[in-house]
Amino acid sequence: MQLQVDLDWELCGQVTVSGEALTTPSLPSAPGVYQWVFRHAGHERRYVGEAANLSRRFQHYRTPGPSQTTNLRMNQRAKRVIANRGSVEIMLATKIRLVVDGATSSPDLNSPFVRRFVENAALLSLVASNCGIVNGAGYGELTNEVLR
Repeated sequence: MQLQVDLDWELCGQVTVSGEALTTPSLPSAPGVYQWVFRHAGHERRYVGEAANLSRRFQHYRTPGPSQTTNLRMNQRAKRVIANRGSVEIMLATKIRLVVDGATSSPDLNSPFVRRFVENAALLSLVASNCGIVNGAGYGELTNEVLR
């Protein structure tokens, strides 16, 4: 079997800080796969995620609850990068194509399984291109060795 995942990424906009509040670009109330792109002092790191409702997911990033560790971590990282004259952008996978043995299909992102599959394909692509990723536990050991 041959499997290929094609992703087209679109820049949604900049993340900013106003006072203490994090502001993110407006995203649709639809399922999707996204990236945070952190740039500071010539370095770039990315976080890839998936959500059943992108708008709601980013609301949680902007106003994390005390037990929402990923939301707290991303909120704090974005504020820290911006405070130190870095930039943070949000990108959205706008066109997703799966090619299995030459047959092309557009996956249904309403399926959590499909969203996680696409999210992990995006993470593997970043690892293959030596891009730093900041996804949580379990992703730190991803290196090009995994892909050999």
